[in-house]
Amino acid sequence: MLVIAINEVEFCGIQRPKQPITLGFTYQDLPYYLEPSPWVKETTAKDHFRARLEKPHTVGERCLLVEGSEGFRLAIHEPDLQFIPYAEALAHLCNHMQVSGTLKIGTHRWGLRSFGNSFVGSDAVTWLASYLHISRPEAIALGQTCIDQGLFNHVLGEQPFADEYYFYRFSQAGDPEKRAITLA
Repeated sequence: MLVIAINEVEFCGIQRPKQPITLGFTYQDLPYYLEPSPWVKETTAKDHFRARLEKPHTVGERCLLVEGSEGFRLAIHEPDLQFIPYAEALAHLCNHMQVSGTLKIGTHRWGLRSFGNSFVGSDAVTWLASYLHISRPEAIALGQTCIDQGLFNHVLGEQPFADEYYFYRFSQAGDPEKRAITLA
C-alpha cells in the first residue's frame, strides 16, 4: 500500500471518458484523480484502499493513498484517464464556474459602490470545495492559484483570494478559447 504526501505530487487536469475536465495529479508520470469523498482517518482510508483493490472498477486501475493536512484520501489511476496541462485545466474550471449557474455572478454592492459581473470569494470557495470535493483551505489555495494565473482578480486588485465577502471578476483570459493562444 503506497501512501504519498500531497506535496509529493504534481497537479494537473484529468479527463475521464464522458466526464468534464477536473483536477488531478500525476505521480510517477501517471495521472490520478482523488475519489470524491472527504478526507478521512488513516485506518478508514486503508479500508477504502483494500476494498478498491478487491473490487476494482476498471481493468488496469491503480490505487494509492494521499496524505494531506485534513487526513487521507484514495487516489485512482485508470488507463483511459487523459492528462490535461494544469493551466488548461484551471482555465476550463473557471469557465465551468462561470457557466454552471451555481456561482452567483452579478452586481454586488459595498457601501456606495457597485461592482458588476462579480462574484463573492466565500461563494467561490463553497463552489470549488463542493465541485472538486476538497477542503475550504484547499479551495482558497486553488482560488489564489487562479488569481496568480490571471483567470480572475479582486475587483479593485487589492486582495488575495479569501473566504470572505470580497468581490472578484473573471478575466477575459478565463475563457479557454482565449487562453489557448497564451498556453502554447
